[in-house]
Amino acid sequence: MEDKRDHLKSLPFLAVAFSFLLFFFMGLIFSLSIPFLFLLYLSFLFFSYLFGVFELTIPPLYGINFKTEIIFFLTVLSSFLLAKFFPDERVPFLFWLIFLFYLNLLEPFLDLLFSRKGKVPVVFVAKRSSNPFPKILTWCGLEPAKALTKEELSSFLPNVSDKLGRLREFQAIVLEENAPEIKRIARNYLSNFFLLKSSWLPSYFTGSFIKRMEDFPFLAIRIKRMIDFILSLLILLFVSPFFLFLSLCIKLDSPGPVFYRHKRIGRNGRSFYLLKFRTMIADADKKLAEILARNPSLQEEFLRTYKLKNDPRITAFGKVLRSLSIDELPQLINVIRGEMSLVGPRPIVEEEIKYYEAADRLIFKFFPGVTGLWQTSGRTDLSYEQRVSLDQKYCHNWNLLTDLKLILRTIPAVLSQRGAY
Repeated sequence: MEDKRDHLKSLPFLAVAFSFLLFFFMGLIFSLSIPFLFLLYLSFLFFSYLFGVFELTIPPLYGINFKTEIIFFLTVLSSFLLAKFFPDERVPFLFWLIFLFYLNLLEPFLDLLFSRKGKVPVVFVAKRSSNPFPKILTWCGLEPAKALTKEELSSFLPNVSDKLGRLREFQAIVLEENAPEIKRIARNYLSNFFLLKSSWLPSYFTGSFIKRMEDFPFLAIRIKRMIDFILSLLILLFVSPFFLFLSLCIKLDSPGPVFYRHKRIGRNGRSFYLLKFRTMIADADKKLAEILARNPSLQEEFLRTYKLKNDPRITAFGKVLRSLSIDELPQLINVIRGEMSLVGPRPIVEEEIKYYEAADRLIFKFFPGVTGLWQTSGRTDLSYEQRVSLDQKYCHNWNLLTDLKLILRTIPAVLSQRGAY
């Protein structure tokens, strides 16, 4: 059976494919070099990502709006900067005119054309139960799988969501009007909440007909991701010889792989495999059950903290790696992949979700962090209640300055070795 919820995921791919073809076709016509075109196109993708184009789940991705014009202007500006390194390259005015026409009119039309080929189920929250489903949403390939009023929303959502707050049958929730309680509800569900701003059909091409209800400052989140990617890449390049040395030491210390992969819960409840340098004997997960079965006190400790202070599975070299938190370095690969952030809440396992049930689910809207409030406040020495409280504190008070402070606090926290085992 076809999963209708996956239908709109193809739109960002199509936008990239069409813009790529247009870019290089025009480049060939106007005799622009391939390296210059490639770098210029990468800058366009970078600015599109920075302004959240590829995270949209309802078209259009571009259109006649301020966001599109800023992306276009920054791309033009990039061409002048690149010209410093490619002195023979000059992008003609006609190139930019055609590309501007594509972003403002042609790309939204293509989005509309492809989005109408499928029907994506959404929850429609109307002002009154008698209100019809707006035609402009039907244009975008959406269908009202469930229609209700905002008074009915809070009692309806728990019945159609899992323990992480992910809706099982619906792609998004579209509201005809906002209300103070909607923000509180939205924080508890890992779904896309949209506010319908206009039912006037031409407003589709400006993208002003609908607005995503964001939990965090939009641009700051994109800047955070850019900082994560660039810093992680630079650090990895700098420490790559050290990585090779550590890999050799791990292989010489005990048989088994260099890296340890462990399944964790990431942003929006998606699972990913967290990477660490292996600090335990091979098949450590299988041998854990045997150790806990033989020792009730260790079993009680593990159920309380999901760690063992004097874990018999840790190798000699593994103790050194753990004491200095060097085993965490491969998580920079997770950051580059877009699975983690340099700073964020703890990357938890599925069994730990129960500890967060009493709090809101805002934590699951963040990328887990390599470091964070927990890592700089005592780590495993803290109780689970303190861990959850610190994660919630970070998520509710997040800003870029906080991230910088926590990165700086990580260095003395690592050197103190408090809670590192």
